[in-house]
Amino acid sequence: MRQWVSAPAALLLLVACSGGSVVKHEELASEMKQIRSLDAEGALLWEIVLSRHSTHAFARGEASYLHEAAKEHQRKLARARAAQGAERELERTRAAALGLIERIIALRLQIQ
Repeated sequence: MRQWVSAPAALLLLVACSGGSVVKHEELASEMKQIRSLDAEGALLWEIVLSRHSTHAFARGEASYLHEAAKEHQRKLARARAAQGAERELERTRAAALGLIERIIALRLQIQ
């Protein structure tokens, strides 16, 4: 025997499964600020490594932390849907997150 789901329940299920939240300009600006901050932390870490002012274990651990943080931003942005008018900004922010991941991976490879 078939059981039918009511229209409101089906709509709720569809919305719940449709992906990430809708992000507005303000939220994207905040994401970009956090991405830039992580990028600056990576650059500072590299300077510290080059000047030999850290232990190898600290540098590896910090690079690992930066990598995980960058991946979390990328995952969040990959699931996000842009609010009306914020589509280009979402794409730029996604590209910035991917660029950050690439730079952090390069940093991790240099530290190993």
